[in-house]
Amino acid sequence: VATVSAANVGLLYFLEILLALLAFPIALIYNIPMNKTHRSVPPLRASDIERFWAKVNFAGPNGCWEWQGAYRSYGYGGFRLGGRSHSSYPSHRISWYLANGRIPPNMYVCHRCDNKRCVNPRHLFAGNNRANVADALAKGILAGQHKLTESQVRNIRAESEDGEVSRRKLSKKYGVNQATIAKIVLRKTWQRC
Repeated sequence: VATVSAANVGLLYFLEILLALLAFPIALIYNIPMNKTHRSVPPLRASDIERFWAKVNFAGPNGCWEWQGAYRSYGYGGFRLGGRSHSSYPSHRISWYLANGRIPPNMYVCHRCDNKRCVNPRHLFAGNNRANVADALAKGILAGQHKLTESQVRNIRAESEDGEVSRRKLSKKYGVNQATIAKIVLRKTWQRC
């Protein structure tokens, strides 16, 4: 019979926590389901379905059907079920469910049109995290998409160094916030310019 000392128990506990922390990024890379996955859409009542479609601006069979209801974080539509405070579901997932039935476990409902407000089932597809990221990369959504050009960054630095224009005025002129201007001027971002 082996005995376990308090030091060994502490080490085992530390290793257990370390493995749990390492498992999170590994799960994202290899699409291993985590405890917190997308909630499945519960069965909807006829009144829920009627209320859902009443919040959609239909633009023909092939156009984006824009969600007109409330929005969740990151710009996606949100639809509340049952009137409960914690029962808001992404509107595009509700639309997928109504058109196709149950959403496969651990799957995203992705937009072909890249319009977060769109709920047209023809514009939606089910995919895992890898497929979603690959789709975004292929469309240039995750790579190389900047609000400012290199020329604008150089102009911001020049105007700021002259002391003629405040960071506040620069942020308004270029349509970015003051923190972005400060990071550019201090060369915390856009170092290559």
